[in-house]
Amino acid sequence: MQPDIPPEVTDQIIDQVALLDDIGFPDLKACAVTCKGFLKRSRYHLFHAISLTFHIQPLDPWVKYTSIQDTLQSSPELANLVHKFHLRDCSRGMFVTHPALPGILGALQNIEMFSLSFGLKMYDWENFKPDMKHAIFTILSSPCIKSVNLRMIRNLPPVFGQLLSRIPTIHIAHISFGVQDFQRSQLQVTKPETWHATKALIIRDITPTILPLLDELTSRRCKLETLAVIITDRETIKLCLNIMENHKAYLTKLDLVDLEYYRNEEDYIDDIKNILETAREENEIRDIVICINFDTLNSLSGYKKPGWRNMDLLLTESRRFKQLQNVAFFYPLFRSLSGSVEVEHVKDLIAEFLPRLEKKNMIQYSYS
Repeated sequence: MQPDIPPEVTDQIIDQVALLDDIGFPDLKACAVTCKGFLKRSRYHLFHAISLTFHIQPLDPWVKYTSIQDTLQSSPELANLVHKFHLRDCSRGMFVTHPALPGILGALQNIEMFSLSFGLKMYDWENFKPDMKHAIFTILSSPCIKSVNLRMIRNLPPVFGQLLSRIPTIHIAHISFGVQDFQRSQLQVTKPETWHATKALIIRDITPTILPLLDELTSRRCKLETLAVIITDRETIKLCLNIMENHKAYLTKLDLVDLEYYRNEEDYIDDIKNILETAREENEIRDIVICINFDTLNSLSGYKKPGWRNMDLLLTESRRFKQLQNVAFFYPLFRSLSGSVEVEHVKDLIAEFLPRLEKKNMIQYSYS
């Protein structure tokens, strides 16, 4: 029986149900079997994203993945609804050897976001089975792909450089390439017009083998708009400086994150200032996010103010940042014992150290 309600209204109702539904989507599932008019929109939400996580446990979940493969392969209309696919293996590689996974990936023709990550131990690309490698290459080569997240994988082949360079958003963490002396000449450009579509690059935990790839990925004609660098060592800072130099005419957002690397806030502020100084005059950067860890925050009051003052002048008085609208400070409080007291203290300190930005109402604060 069709509902006596315009489909636009029922679609909005089901959209709200999807936002508020519990784990397992019991309400969406109920909507899907209510009537034919509810089915299409309910299916859209139920199949829009698939997330598979495997831990070391008994083998009974393996049957579930075979069932998923059978469903997707026998019902292409359902497989075509899947736009996001997350695969997380916390079983030391047992999961990615599951025989159903290549079939699952092969059935997904409209993937826009693909994520592949492993637990605490890096997994070697050479340990992937040939059919799984082929399925991943097919996904990354799809014209639909817009975002890729790769984490904890080592010895990737250089051809990944070609695949990544045409994807708008790239997240990479704990990634290494098998060729130690990775050279630009190893990147064979077959279709230059499809390269360098990358607009957002999020990087953490750089390994030496990946630096030439990233340099190649970002140094030609792509117009990188968002750069997020999780600063873990000096190589990451060097990379950030190089990318800023290559894309200083295009960047609109710069996100700098400090995760327990710095033990001296003077080094941190000086490095941030050095990174910002690589931006050309009258650049397009509108948003800057600066993350400061708890240790750095705890010692802010003891820092020599000239370092902050120089950054304040750079962001407000120089010709470099005419388009700047917001400078957001993010600070985690996971080791804080003082809660809101610390939050207000940090706000007071930053307002004191960056008076020009504060006067222009350009400073924002957030914490977790």
